[in-house]
Amino acid sequence: MTSRFYNPKAKISNFAVLLAPLLLAAQTPAHAEANVTGTVDSVRLEAHAASLEEVLSAFGTAFNLRYHTSTALVESVNGTYSGSLQRLLSRLLDGYNFVIKTSDNEIEVAIYGGEREGQTPVWRVEAPNLPSPPQGGYRPGPPVPVPTLSAEAASRAERHRTR
Repeated sequence: MTSRFYNPKAKISNFAVLLAPLLLAAQTPAHAEANVTGTVDSVRLEAHAASLEEVLSAFGTAFNLRYHTSTALVESVNGTYSGSLQRLLSRLLDGYNFVIKTSDNEIEVAIYGGEREGQTPVWRVEAPNLPSPPQGGYRPGPPVPVPTLSAEAASRAERHRTR
């Protein structure tokens, strides 16, 4: 006669084998998406696991926006954002060095890297030709006199103020 014993460890391991694929499937990221609606003055962005580059591409489709970058824009964007396009760009690109150029029918964004990447800008802007400071540095002008009141005038002003 054979006897069957209850083995709780065997049931737990069977359960774990069945549950493992479900847990692994739940951990894989969902499809990334960035939906943009509205106008340039009133934008609504809904992003789910979208990279910053995908968000800028969605802005490009919706608002004729072009962007150039010297760094990878791989940061994940999640959530709902609303406001003007310029405000959203400023918020999303916070920590990067960037310039926004607008014209009648096009918006151009140049992203140079920045604090997030620990990089220095690749492009360089030349400073305009300014006159040299005078030899010896800055010299302040004469002191500006401060108007003062006599005791009698101050007393009159005080009495007038309390009326």
